[in-house]
Amino acid sequence: MAPNDLLWKSLSTVAFDDPDAAFDFTARLARDNGWSRSFAARVIEEYRRFAYLAMTSGHEVTPSDEVDQAWHLHLTFTRHYWGVFTEALGAPLHHNPTAGGAGERARYADNYARTLASYERIFGAAAPADIWPPAHIRFGDAPFMQRVNRRREFVVSKRRVFVGAGAAAGVTTLMASVAAQDITGGASGIIDAFNNNPVIGFGIVAVVIMLILMAFGKGRRGRRDKGAGDGGGGAGAGAAGGKSGKGDADGDGGCSGCGGGCGGG
Repeated sequence: MAPNDLLWKSLSTVAFDDPDAAFDFTARLARDNGWSRSFAARVIEEYRRFAYLAMTSGHEVTPSDEVDQAWHLHLTFTRHYWGVFTEALGAPLHHNPTAGGAGERARYADNYARTLASYERIFGAAAPADIWPPAHIRFGDAPFMQRVNRRREFVVSKRRVFVGAGAAAGVTTLMASVAAQDITGGASGIIDAFNNNPVIGFGIVAVVIMLILMAFGKGRRGRRDKGAGDGGGGAGAGAAGGKSGKGDADGDGGCSGCGGGCGGG
């Protein structure tokens, strides 16, 4: 349920895509992150909600890494960001690097928990987990994100490599074991071969497990709705704002924002 106030109504009128652009904001966000256009569009709507929380929650707020990416990109559209978007917010929403360190990590972890709680309280439902993941994923993955030129580099999921290697090992073991048996007598002969050579049974079990893991991994990717597109942190807002920034090597991550008289958060 969306809030029913002037700020939300104002934010709802902000269009991020230029209808005359061949490569619009949503397409660029999808391309830069390897998302489908539909997933990128959902992230943009969550970014809109994050901006609302930044102005109304009464505490420092921290975006998910997905929402953070929309924020980063939006900041490069300077005329739009500092124009119609800031006018709709009624106050600036700034973004600055984190100072790093254990204190900052604790600060943004707490901010993130409070943000998710405020999201549910204000919007009447929990934030979607595929865009607002649990804190250990949000802060655990963000520091390892980086741009990769796919024309020069291969990008291969570690899960696929491990699962594929395991499945290949299972199939190889199964084939070698079967080949070593003198299987005669139809189905009963095959059963006898399994009984005589437990390795065959192990190979079958290994293959089945790997196929299940592959299906599970595919399901998780599909849930995030990632695909080829066309084309970590904290924030303070409201009467008191704060600093934060993008994730660093320590695992900190955040983007800062402050609206309406930035100060300590």
